[in-house]
Amino acid sequence: TLLVVSLLLAFGTFILIDRESNIMIDQYAEILYKQPVTAVYNEELYVIEGLPNAVDITLIGQRRHIFLAKQAPSKGVSVDLTGLKPGNHKVTLKYTQRLKSLDYKLDPSQVTVTIYEKESENKNLTYDILHQDKLDNKLYISNIELDRNEVIVKGARYVLDKIASVKALIDVNSIPNPKAGDITIKDIPLVAYDDNGEIIDVEIVPKTITAKITITAASTTTLTAIPPKYLDRGAVAFAKSFNNL
Repeated sequence: TLLVVSLLLAFGTFILIDRESNIMIDQYAEILYKQPVTAVYNEELYVIEGLPNAVDITLIGQRRHIFLAKQAPSKGVSVDLTGLKPGNHKVTLKYTQRLKSLDYKLDPSQVTVTIYEKESENKNLTYDILHQDKLDNKLYISNIELDRNEVIVKGARYVLDKIASVKALIDVNSIPNPKAGDITIKDIPLVAYDDNGEIIDVEIVPKTITAKITITAASTTTLTAIPPKYLDRGAVAFAKSFNNL
């Protein structure tokens, strides 16, 4: 009996050690680059800075498990900021994977974020015309009417204080087959700028607007008399003054 029990124990020990050895040998790692990060917080009340848009995930485990993990949907990388007050906070990112047999490492795994109270104010809206040189030289934009003169900008107070102007970017290339007459352009994007003309990342409400554009056919005398470089915004006033000389 002792001999049989000893043989069974020896055989079981061999199987266990062999299995653990195979698992250790079969360990594999694969990096998932630039995985998006989702933050949970009250977006109507707060602005978050310092949180990366994406992180790298290193999956560690058996090759077949990693393959299955890549095929199965996951909840991705997230961080819960619920309940945190304005100020600096060191938070831990979490990765949710349905397969529990895998280990993972995040790069970075912890970040320091700054939470600001979200404020809002009204800003006057102006416009810029893009790619106006693409317009036929027999045509020019004589008038532009925006569907609103003001917009609401939202963000941290120090960001709002940097805003020098908010402009609607009217792109001539978005006008299909431009010709003389009134044209309505929808979904015109809005952009905020600082004093140096740099774009400021801020929430603008609404995100887009609609504009009515009047395109006029220039007369032959005006075209021959006015240098092409003056055929831009304000060409109407210049043409009239030029023809009166």
